[in-house]
Amino acid sequence: MMSQRIQIVGINAFLTATYGHDTRLIDLLAHLHFDHQQLDSIRTEYLQDVINAYTGAVQEQVVADRDGARLYQILVRRFGFDGNPADTLRDIAKNYGVSRERIRQLEQKALKMCASKAIRGAIETLLRDAVAKLVGGPQEPVEATTA
Repeated sequence: MMSQRIQIVGINAFLTATYGHDTRLIDLLAHLHFDHQQLDSIRTEYLQDVINAYTGAVQEQVVADRDGARLYQILVRRFGFDGNPADTLRDIAKNYGVSRERIRQLEQKALKMCASKAIRGAIETLLRDAVAKLVGGPQEPVEATTA
């Protein structure tokens, strides 16, 4: 059964891994200049839509890579983006018929890709645009950030 809590915990862990410091989805949205009223609307009415927008933005950026579909599926399983509990390296390795170390390497490749300023900026832009359609635009224009 899909769990929104698992998705949020996983997204927050993914954000922390890709930004290099403790980062939560709601903090990222605030950094993208959504105000308190908009953030409250997201929490109460649009949280699943925003989760889907964020994971969709990550998917769009990762799948563009040569090995992107597999890399994205590893991220989904490691971080619970689909709402299922995060899988171990062993479980994923067994599924792909490779070693745990190979899955760890692929996970690191995907995280490094998503940590690049260009990819982070693209994900932020996709997220900002999707959220703006739900709650209205950010309160001031924003450039790709180094949050």
